[in-house]
Amino acid sequence: MENAAATASVLAELNASSATNFSLFVHHETPLYDDMEQGLFAAASEYENLIEERELIRLLSEKLPCDGSRVMRYEGLHDYIAVHVWGTLPRDLDKMTGRLDKAIAEYRTKQDVKAVIGPGSTFEFPTTIDKSM
Repeated sequence: MENAAATASVLAELNASSATNFSLFVHHETPLYDDMEQGLFAAASEYENLIEERELIRLLSEKLPCDGSRVMRYEGLHDYIAVHVWGTLPRDLDKMTGRLDKAIAEYRTKQDVKAVIGPGSTFEFPTTIDKSM
């Protein structure tokens, strides 16, 4: 929640008209993976990432004028779990949070799922993403 608040504050201060948010995944051939293996870095779960993103778009919407005089295009991608959220804030907030709420409900029981690609992983990027929204 702290990261969501800080990110929303920076984007608001910059008067950003668009933002794209990719969730982090850690690949076994990176120094960050080595740090994780040594206990120096703890990857967030995808459940935590979804909750943080929901808070981020809520806070961004609060910082935009209700009269529509300033809007922000937002796109959030979670490739590891094939969740994609997009729209214009504040207008599409309900639609976007609804999509995130659905994903959060699904991953509530899978809180140990982390976007970590270890040696021998069979992970492949999804070839299709559900775009019904």
